[in-house]
Amino acid sequence: MTIPPCPYARFRPQSQPSPGIPLAARSVGHHTVKAGWQDTPFEIEHVVFLWGIQGEGRVGYGNDFTVLPANHIAVLLPGMIQSIEAGDEDWEYCWWTMDGPAAVELTRGFGFAAGVRQVGPAPLDQIFRLDQEIRKAGRIGEIGAGACVYRLLTTAAQATQSLGAERVNPLSTKVEELIEKHWAEAGYGVDAIAAEIGIHRSTLSRRFSAATGSTLIAHLNAVRLQHAMGMLGDAGITVAEVAERCGFKDVTYFCRVFKQQLGVTPSQFRRRR
Repeated sequence: MTIPPCPYARFRPQSQPSPGIPLAARSVGHHTVKAGWQDTPFEIEHVVFLWGIQGEGRVGYGNDFTVLPANHIAVLLPGMIQSIEAGDEDWEYCWWTMDGPAAVELTRGFGFAAGVRQVGPAPLDQIFRLDQEIRKAGRIGEIGAGACVYRLLTTAAQATQSLGAERVNPLSTKVEELIEKHWAEAGYGVDAIAAEIGIHRSTLSRRFSAATGSTLIAHLNAVRLQHAMGMLGDAGITVAEVAERCGFKDVTYFCRVFKQQLGVTPSQFRRRR
C-alpha cells in the first residue's frame, strides 16, 4: 500500500490541549530537506520525537550536535532548544510533538530520554494516521490524535526492545528457560540456576539484570505469582498449598511478595475474583 505523504507540518486546531486530556498530539510532519539545510533554533515547551528515514540529520544537544541517521529517533524534552539541520546529503525525516500533563512521564515510562537511539524504520502509516486525526477539531479529535501518539510511542519502544533483544547474551534466554522448567520447585533460585549454567551467582545476577532490566529474583517471583493467581481461583486449595505448589518454601514470604507486587494479600485477591 502506498502511504500518502504527510505535509511538512500539521498542527492541532487549538494552541493548548483541552482540560482532562493527559496526552495530546501537538503537531506531526514528514519532511525532505536539502543538504546543509538548517532550522531556526527555539526553546520548546513540549516533547519532540524526530524519526530519520533517509540520509542523515543532526540534532543539537547543548553545545554539540548528534547525528540522526535513518532508522534512529531523537527525543527532545521541554525546556530544551530545538536545533536541527541536514547533513552533507538530502535528509528525509518525520516527527511528532506532544504535550499534556502525562507527556513527559509517558515518554520516560516508555524508556526514552533526551538523545538519539536506534529504533528501526519509521511507521509512516501511523504518521499519516496522526495527520488525519490531528486536523479534527473538538475533544473527539484530540482523543483520536492522542491515541495515535500513544501508539507511536508503543511502536518505538517495542522496536527498541526488539533491537535490544537481538543483542542480548543468550544467557538471559537460558535463564528464562530454566525458570519456566523449575518454577514450581521449592528452593529453586539463583544458586541453583548459577550451578546449572556454570557461572558465579553474582555474575549471573549482574548480567541478567543488564540484559532484561529486571533482577533475577524479581523475574522468578513474577513467574511464580502468575501461576499463583491462577491457582487462587480454586477455592479448594489453601493459600499455603498455593505457595508450596508455586515453589515458595515459606507461606509468609509468599504473602509478603504477593502483597508487594499486587497490592493485596492472596486472600484478598481470591475474594475479588
